[in-house]
Amino acid sequence: MCFSEVSMLSEEMEKIIRPILEESEFDLIELKIKGTGKAPVFQIFVDHDQGVKIADCSRLSRCIATAIDCDHPEIQNYRLEVSSPGLDRPLKTERDFEKNVGRDVKVVYGGEEVIELTGTLESVREGDIRLKTQSETHSIPIRLIRSARIKLKW
Repeated sequence: MCFSEVSMLSEEMEKIIRPILEESEFDLIELKIKGTGKAPVFQIFVDHDQGVKIADCSRLSRCIATAIDCDHPEIQNYRLEVSSPGLDRPLKTERDFEKNVGRDVKVVYGGEEVIELTGTLESVREGDIRLKTQSETHSIPIRLIRSARIKLKW
């Protein structure tokens, strides 16, 4: 599939997926389209305030497959994968940060000068996060964050 085909298909898929997820109070974290035009693979990563269970993924997969089959019968031979993005997924949205207040996070941010910090995510307000490191507390605009991940404790 070329970029324009993937982009158009991605938009169509989001129109199908979002209402189903919103009705069940799930967040769409990411939609990836892989495979070929004749056999696309739709990878859908979802999250929920109470976590994501295997039964949730199965139920959502059935609902989404039914919607695809009804709305786009021309899409055939597809594979649908619905899953949780995992604990080590990147934090991207304000909601992602809000859900992880109190956790240790590694943040890379900046414009021309790139800064890397690790600390405890204290709060999220008006498009900024507050990150407490060992030495001080930093206010970082989310729009400047290049990557952010939860630091897992092993």
